[in-house]
Amino acid sequence: MSNRIASLNQAKAFLKGGETIAPDSEQGIAIVLILEGLTRTIETYLTRSESLSLLQVSAAERYGNQPPPRGYGRHNRNVVILRRKPVASVTTVDDDGTAIDSDNYRVDSEAGILYRLRGKFSDSPLAVEITYTAGYAEVYDTVDDDNTRRLAVPLDIRNATLKQLAHEWSKREPGGAVYGATSVARPDGSVIFDSNVAWLRDVKATLDFYRWSL
Repeated sequence: MSNRIASLNQAKAFLKGGETIAPDSEQGIAIVLILEGLTRTIETYLTRSESLSLLQVSAAERYGNQPPPRGYGRHNRNVVILRRKPVASVTTVDDDGTAIDSDNYRVDSEAGILYRLRGKFSDSPLAVEITYTAGYAEVYDTVDDDNTRRLAVPLDIRNATLKQLAHEWSKREPGGAVYGATSVARPDGSVIFDSNVAWLRDVKATLDFYRWSL
């Protein structure tokens, strides 16, 4: 089941005339395909990885004295940059076979960084194992209604996704932009700009704000 940053119902409500589109119609199916494809593209952009997603998962990962992101480096051994965020909880921190008590570290949840407060982690490759839960939970606005399924991302990420969705949708509809056009006047009087760029300008600004650091 593919992730959705916004629900189908939210997408339909955002699109002009979208609320009249039946979920199982040709247009409804097209909205889902665009939404899920756009979600995956945004996930790859934000995480800088094709193997990670924004969906909340539990993970057990090892770190050591290698340079980030696989490790914390030889000279920065009280800081671990976790590979997923935001961090919902940390279950265990094990340093070369020794459990680190939770009062000996703190976590910057949004940045995905774990700080050891006393002492330093082992100066060995992959000596530290951290088990934690991170990402955005999948929620249903209406129980068991797949049309309301979405990731609980910050509101500005969701709105940026819906803006980009509307832009992609407008290119599909009659009178939409052709590939390579920088501006197109549509029959309803509206004008599409920069239809050949990957992101709308304000969408990219939002995504860049949340994009994970290297």
